[in-house]
Amino acid sequence: MMPVFASQSIFSIPLEGGRWRNYSIPVFVPATPSWAHIATLRAMSDWNEAQDWFARAYYPQNPHYMFVEGNNSSEAQVQLLDTPSTDYTTLKIVPHFQKDNATIVSVVVHVGTRVDEALFHEVVMHELGHVLGLGHVKCCIQEDLMYPIANPYAARQYLPSTLDLYALHVLAIEGTIPSSVVLPVHIQYLTVPEQIFAGSAVTPFVEASNSAEMLSGRASLARGVRSAPA
Repeated sequence: MMPVFASQSIFSIPLEGGRWRNYSIPVFVPATPSWAHIATLRAMSDWNEAQDWFARAYYPQNPHYMFVEGNNSSEAQVQLLDTPSTDYTTLKIVPHFQKDNATIVSVVVHVGTRVDEALFHEVVMHELGHVLGLGHVKCCIQEDLMYPIANPYAARQYLPSTLDLYALHVLAIEGTIPSSVVLPVHIQYLTVPEQIFAGSAVTPFVEASNSAEMLSGRASLARGVRSAPA
């Protein structure tokens, strides 16, 4: 049974203001601690499988993003910190000459490892949502993965919603990047069904020979902390 929350009304999510220039996003994850390394790769795989499920369900002809395992020179880096709750993501975004359109060129994710594995997985899933270009949902959708406050006492696992995945669909197609995305009425707001997650391995990254040209100009955006309530 797929959970459904509130009414369809207005489900919206802000965007960070940039998109990746390639659909394959290499992410470097430190090897230690090993449990956190494995959990982060699992979270990357969960995002991949969630986007694949959404694309097959609603937009089978359109592309979507895919996390792959990167190296220490990859544009997306995860830092595993020996702290209880130091969790935030910093994005560097290069503006285009076109208004409201920009490219994410580098990301650093900081995650504390002095938490239990379930909360760590939830936090990493949330931070990877920022890596993909998602902002924080508002207070009316507290069940959403991209809600800014983690709940270590939640009875269920936090997973991407159709709102999160529709926003990624908008980012993956060409066109102006909106400041926020509203879930269309033909797509019901719900979390991704848990049975779709097969625990697939994340593909190692192979550097493309025809990568896009870097654009001039720089802007830096930092997004806030997602932490457990005291």
